[in-house]
Amino acid sequence: MHSFVWSLLQHPFLQRLRGRVYTTIWRLSRRLGRGEHAARVMPLPFGMYLKRAYPQEVLATQYVREHTTIPVPRIIDVAPFWRAQVYILMTRVPGEELGKSAGHIRNLSPRQLQVLEDTLRDWFGQLRALEPPDPDAVCGFGGNGIKSYRIRHDEYVGPFALQKEFHEELVSGYEATHSVMAAASHSRPHRICFTHGDITPHNILLNEDMRPVGLIDWECAGWLPEYWEYTYALYIRYPRYKEWSDLFTRIFPQYGVELEVEYELWEIAAPW
Repeated sequence: MHSFVWSLLQHPFLQRLRGRVYTTIWRLSRRLGRGEHAARVMPLPFGMYLKRAYPQEVLATQYVREHTTIPVPRIIDVAPFWRAQVYILMTRVPGEELGKSAGHIRNLSPRQLQVLEDTLRDWFGQLRALEPPDPDAVCGFGGNGIKSYRIRHDEYVGPFALQKEFHEELVSGYEATHSVMAAASHSRPHRICFTHGDITPHNILLNEDMRPVGLIDWECAGWLPEYWEYTYALYIRYPRYKEWSDLFTRIFPQYGVELEVEYELWEIAAPW
């Protein structure tokens, strides 16, 4: 019975119908003053959210929910939105963004900071223990491209059959001036690991005791070189946000060379 209902819901007509319903809900919610003007996430009653995103986020969120103990949203429904984008109806993960609840990492007590560090280390360890579909390919689910605001703002790049191709993308247009410098990192062998790809103070949720209780926004997740989780977490924030940088350096102490190379490339990167 369950499989029959599910297959029925996947009928193109019913998918389009649900998409129109969600568009109506979105517009009505906007008129009622809910959600920020440019935001792609709309809070709804009954502890739910409606998000405009790409199917890759659905696949990543489901994958993490099924293969780890990391608290992530539960996907309730997916329906067409516009072009390749979809509406995602999902549950709200209890908690508040680290950037809002704590304000700044320096406001956490030593005990709270240690709990944050230990929890994040465990979560990343679970992600990095997952087996990649290909030991050298940099890609999203199903061999599709990856999304990274560090590389191309709001666009997918790749997939890349080899890490070498991915690293060539990072210096594309600046080979003459930056290839030798980048080789210090890019010539090193790196494992391919499942990566959230957008770790920010807005995507880590804390409870009232400042304990991590959720990790959200998996739109940039995919299979990337093992250092990428660390260097992207520090993107834009290193070195000026010292406490944040120190936290992730304690979790990932082995990627100093990779960070320095990325820091140099950030100076020339133009994701927009």
